[in-house]
Amino acid sequence: DIDAVEGDYLFEKLGPRLSRATCRQAVSLGFWVPGPIRNLIERQALQQSVLEFKAAAEGAAAKKPARGRVKKT
Repeated sequence: DIDAVEGDYLFEKLGPRLSRATCRQAVSLGFWVPGPIRNLIERQALQQSVLEFKAAAEGAAAKKPARGRVKKT
């Protein structure tokens, strides 16, 4: 099991509805694992964390109404 995933995100606004998120994270397994296996576990844990963040951010953006003019019918 993963003991902890710690890190941060840096957000840069690229446009009205576009941003870049840069992620820095570290994984703590909490137990000894040989190097190559440890690298694989850490890489998978970090990738999953980023994919979960991406899905949450894109889901929130999809729910947010676009700014600007609203066409009335």
